[in-house]
Amino acid sequence: MKPNRIAVAALILTGIAAFILSRVVHLTPALASTAWGAIGGAIISSTIGAFVKGEVDDRNSALAARRDYEYEARKRLYADVEPLLFQLHEALEEAYHRVLSLVRTDGTGNLGDGPESWIKGNGYYLSSTVYKLLLPTAYLRLMQRRVTFVDLGLDPGIELKYQLLKMYARSFTDDFVFASPHDKVQGAPSYLEERRLDYRPNHPDWEKLAPEQPAVYARQALVLGDLEGIADLLIVQEGEKARVMFFSEFERLLAATPIDDNLTEALSLFRGFSPERKPVLARMLIAQACLGRFFLSIYHRATSARGLAAGLEADVKERGFESVTNWRTPNDDRKIALAYWKERLLRLEKDDAALRDVKDTSESRRDRR
Repeated sequence: MKPNRIAVAALILTGIAAFILSRVVHLTPALASTAWGAIGGAIISSTIGAFVKGEVDDRNSALAARRDYEYEARKRLYADVEPLLFQLHEALEEAYHRVLSLVRTDGTGNLGDGPESWIKGNGYYLSSTVYKLLLPTAYLRLMQRRVTFVDLGLDPGIELKYQLLKMYARSFTDDFVFASPHDKVQGAPSYLEERRLDYRPNHPDWEKLAPEQPAVYARQALVLGDLEGIADLLIVQEGEKARVMFFSEFERLLAATPIDDNLTEALSLFRGFSPERKPVLARMLIAQACLGRFFLSIYHRATSARGLAAGLEADVKERGFESVTNWRTPNDDRKIALAYWKERLLRLEKDDAALRDVKDTSESRRDRR
């Protein structure tokens, strides 16, 4: 009930009570006025008291309901997502070390489509490369199935890991950004303008031209639909529970006929890979190694996006990391990776700060009520 309605109701009740009292008991005008005031005060006091109690009860009920929801949501978050994050940590380690393996294999001349290539045919090195590099995307897919945006907001650390993982997965679709970083990355250093690659996978005759000039005409990324399709393929449903596929199960998937179209795209992406034949993909892989290594380094301590861009920059420039991510042919892949991730992490920092301001303001208003 609104306060003005309460006042009107109290006045009406007071008038009725006074009228009845004047009819039942003969009072002098002075006594009648005193009685009228006492009765009116009592009625107003009791009416306002009932209103305040109702308001407090409603607020307490709302707060209790919110606490109950958040408690259950946290239980669900920790029960469903924490185990996935532990497994994701291992998957990112595998993906990171596979990129380092590709760098070493390039150094020995065993990439590409030559007779000494380990990745030209459908052997173990190709299948394990596809599996290890794409496995983190399956964990993202599982997380998306199990939680809501509201749930993630209850734990800043888990929410941050989710956002970083989503950025990692989406990098598989950013071939045109890696091909022309100066044009596509806000704030990219001017010297990257000279690092633009001739990349035309949408050319009308790309199928005819790609075998001879794969660096220009072969698509060196996955479209989002294929990426999500592969992530779904890597998930095994067991009753009501879902888990990520083991490598042995992935090998059986490859042996099935016909092979899924999305998986065919992933195999084609890495088959015959070398930095010379697919330089856009080479840049993408180094970028993924940068974020993967940084993710692992902050896994146990980061609960906020604040300072992530600066932290990644320091990590990328660490001498030990440079030495294990140098392709045989000199390039600026790490600098391109830094510009790519720095833009995205700064945006994440800005969004995180804005969200925290909104949350703090909302909590402050609720506390003042």
